[in-house]
Amino acid sequence: MSLGKSDPPPAPDYAGAAQAQGAANIETARLQGKVNNPNVYNPYGQRIITGGENDSRPTITDTLTPAGQARFDQEHRIIQNVGNVAEAGLGRVGSAMAQPFDTGGLPPATTDFSADRQRVEEALLSRLEPQFARDEEAMRTRLLNSGIRLGTEPYAADQDALNRSRTDARMQAILAGGQEQSRLYGINSDARARGIQERTFQRNLPLNELNALRSGSQVTLPQFQAYQGSSIQPPNLFGAAQAQGQYDINQYNAQAAQTAGLTGGLFGLGAAALGAPIGTFNFLRG
Repeated sequence: MSLGKSDPPPAPDYAGAAQAQGAANIETARLQGKVNNPNVYNPYGQRIITGGENDSRPTITDTLTPAGQARFDQEHRIIQNVGNVAEAGLGRVGSAMAQPFDTGGLPPATTDFSADRQRVEEALLSRLEPQFARDEEAMRTRLLNSGIRLGTEPYAADQDALNRSRTDARMQAILAGGQEQSRLYGINSDARARGIQERTFQRNLPLNELNALRSGSQVTLPQFQAYQGSSIQPPNLFGAAQAQGQYDINQYNAQAAQTAGLTGGLFGLGAAALGAPIGTFNFLRG
């Protein structure tokens, strides 16, 4: 058994362990891509996902079936033709926008129809005045025949009643004239509003048609499974190298402690032998 001092274990190859860890990470990422992104086949076509050994970027290839390709080409032609129509309509939009908005020929915005109100009032009063005159003459004849003279209280009472009836009739004529004025104003306002609405529609129609053509359906590809990653963890090679280094140090320290204890025991025995009386260890020679 050698009691000499042993050399400590060499330090772990941390740089090598880090490189190995990086290589393991790359290989794990490639495995994730293969496990979580299978090739897809459906009635519309297929999606193939490939990746080079020296390039971590995947390649996704979508291939349509003949029927799917024909449908895709058809949609593309439709959208292209719609775009051509929209482009051809730009001239109409430009012409419409170049002209200021014109309200000429529409009913005027401010019309009070006072003349029409007055016309209605006069028409109604022209029918009432002869009747008022006949009623007043009949009242006078009746009162005179009854012996009631002008200026007496009974005569004034009948005259006041006749005047109230005449005032009420005139108020009704005025109200009828106001109603006719409001009716004509409403008709005029509605006609003007409809005219403005129609001209606005005609002005905006080319632009609305263009926007409808531009915002139509878009060409779409069949939907395949999307590419996705994974949560697979790579092996911790760098940590394993650290643990191995620590284990080697612990083993070295344990061996060093054991060697030191054995050496100390032998030195103790030697010292005891040197101090013992002569003949103490003669039995060892027998």
